[in-house]
Formats: sequence, C-alpha cells, structure tokens
Amino acid sequence: MKCIKRGTPPEQRVWVGDCYNCSSKFEALEGELVNIVSDPNDHTRMSKAKCEVCNKEFWLYPIKVKNER
Repeated sequence: MKCIKRGTPPEQRVWVGDCYNCSSKFEALEGELVNIVSDPNDHTRMSKAKCEVCNKEFWLYPIKVKNER
C-alpha cells in the first residue's frame, strides 16, 4: 500500500477557541483535551476548557481542514 497524502494523527490535531468574557484566544492539541463531546444534531465535536486569564469556561473546536482531493 502507498500513502498518497499524509494525514495528521488524532492526538496532533489543532483545536482553537475564544473566551467570550475576556477575548483571549487559545489553541490546544487534541491529545491535551480531556472531555471531547459531539453534538448529536450536527455531529460537531467540541471540548470545554477554562480560561487561564479570567477563569470562565469556553469551547474549543477542531480546525477545519480543506479536503485537497
């Protein structure tokens, strides 16, 4: 078998999120996240995190990757 396009291992996928309370921006690797949940309606994956600036909770989402094929 031959790999024609190398993907990203799940633990190395990048997730991003914004704290709506203080406008801080965050980035995390999927391997760092603890509770990843999926919306049953549209299958959106998300993970709750706590802002290290203001201690409010916010959501992280995986970065959308364009399909090159």
